[in-house]
Amino acid sequence: MRTSDTIYALSTPFGKSGVAVFRISGPNSLNVASFLGLSNELLSENGKTYGKITNPLNDIIIDHVLALYFKSPKSFTGDDVIEIHTHGSIAVIKTLLEVLSKSEARMAEPGEYSRRAFLNGKIDLTQAEGIADIIDAETEIQLVSANQNLGGQLKDLYEGWRKELLGTLSLIEAFIDFPEEDIPEDIVNDIVSSVDNLRNDIHGHLNDSNRGEKIRSGIKVAIVGEPNVGKSTLINAITKREVAIVSDIAGTTRDAIDVIIDIEGYPFIFTDTAGIRETDDTIEKIGVEIARKKLTEADLVLEILSPNNIQPIAQHDNKLVVINKSDTISKKDNPDYIYISAKNNDISNLIEAIKDFASQFEPSDDPVITRARYREHLQNALYELEEFTLDLPIELAGEHLRRAMYEIGKITGLVKVDEILDIIFSSFCIGK
Repeated sequence: MRTSDTIYALSTPFGKSGVAVFRISGPNSLNVASFLGLSNELLSENGKTYGKITNPLNDIIIDHVLALYFKSPKSFTGDDVIEIHTHGSIAVIKTLLEVLSKSEARMAEPGEYSRRAFLNGKIDLTQAEGIADIIDAETEIQLVSANQNLGGQLKDLYEGWRKELLGTLSLIEAFIDFPEEDIPEDIVNDIVSSVDNLRNDIHGHLNDSNRGEKIRSGIKVAIVGEPNVGKSTLINAITKREVAIVSDIAGTTRDAIDVIIDIEGYPFIFTDTAGIRETDDTIEKIGVEIARKKLTEADLVLEILSPNNIQPIAQHDNKLVVINKSDTISKKDNPDYIYISAKNNDISNLIEAIKDFASQFEPSDDPVITRARYREHLQNALYELEEFTLDLPIELAGEHLRRAMYEIGKITGLVKVDEILDIIFSSFCIGK
């Protein structure tokens, strides 16, 4: 992948639509536009033009298009970019892709536009991943979380921490270079206070119950219980469609069925599991083991019980005990249970309880960790900060800060080795 190449791609889905958008990025973008018959003069002067594009091999008109020119560095990638808006005709799309393949541009690789934006300093890695999360978002809350990342909230937080470490490390590095000088007490206090504050900030950031990751990937809800208590009927009622086979025969559900559902913006992954019981049936036994596994992996468990056997058995920190077929009983006064009738779609109280549980994951104004790799690097950085003490030889103390800084820098992709020296030489009079 050469970043000096000019690249092109269809930026909208392939297929019949109102509009299709092609993006060309790189130093020769204007040449490619000229190859298609567009006026470079109009593009350069106005930043846009409406005209026709032609096949230079046979002079046949491909389409009448709107072309937009974004001159470097004021573009998404930071390179010269031209966007061509065509009609969303399959014939137009196929022909234009074929003609572009004959130009001095090459087809872009997956993610190459965002990669160039990162390499050109337009976005950091958290923002690049925010773009992917926006594309993948299926619910409103996922969209809010993704836009926080794209807007740079995590970038600003992590870069602030990295620069704070950089400043602290520059003080230590200065005394490594001048070992005959004792570290003044006020500087010692500043170093210790800075590290302590940063350690507490990172620890608090990590102690978030994996809120961001659960919003991004979906809150896992396992529906468990003995056979024939109405688990499959319940998941059909929640999804408002038949996703699971319903039968009076115990053991009908043999495998786990995952269904992604949007409940008022919250992304849920509901899993209908096999009835948990002792069985000699080999296939059903596998289903029971899968059910137990899903139970341990779930963020929330719905244990479905029959009115004839109200004995909860599932062990989980976050569990709602649900009495199904409540239309067959008159006494419904136990506050520890939620009474529903899945067959009659009487599940509104259960949906409210599920929403109450999910509210703890609602995005706040404070940025949250959205990916496992962020958490891993932050945990590594916290370890280095916890190992830091000025009781160590100063070289080793500095190494712990350097490693913590690099772990945070790996999250955003902004790791620059020479910054430490820059701060030292700008802050101290070395020549006196």
